[in-house]
Amino acid sequence: MEQINYFELEWYNRDNLDFFTISNCLNPTEMDLLSETFGNSLPQFSKKDIFLNEISPLPQITTKINEKYFPALFNNSKVKELPSSVYASALNTESSSHLLTYDNQDNQEHKSHTNSSVITCIMWFHNGETNFTGGELYFPEIDVQVSPLHNTGIIFPSHIEYQIKPIKIIDKNKDSGKISYSIFCKHLG
Repeated sequence: MEQINYFELEWYNRDNLDFFTISNCLNPTEMDLLSETFGNSLPQFSKKDIFLNEISPLPQITTKINEKYFPALFNNSKVKELPSSVYASALNTESSSHLLTYDNQDNQEHKSHTNSSVITCIMWFHNGETNFTGGELYFPEIDVQVSPLHNTGIIFPSHIEYQIKPIKIIDKNKDSGKISYSIFCKHLG
């Protein structure tokens, strides 16, 4: 596992799909910034997706994440070894879109789809203790599933079909669920 800028990237190849998992996505200062930016307003994000690029001014956390992840990803020794890598074609992070999703209701899911970008990065955070089951990211074509553990994520080519499985809230009296922070690098649509 290669450690860069306080987070760790781990490379995988399954059926000719190169993807990276991320652990320790945000350091404590960045977690505080994420919480300060969205903490009190999370309930308004429930049941809808918010493209952060449409918020003016652009939240500072989006710039920090762009500056942190994409240079580190493109300078990763494994990415440099990949022949004609789709990652290399996404070097322009100027055209990235950021999406915030807050799942705090039973059966919230995302059906199987692809994204209109070159690279997709999804990071998961829980506000408070984990209060849900499910919510896994699943690649049906290669039968790979990734659990949405707190402060972890995944980076993969956007042309690969994936889905987010339904979640089930454990304690409905708590307003805590799964926060997904997605970045669509070189967004085409």
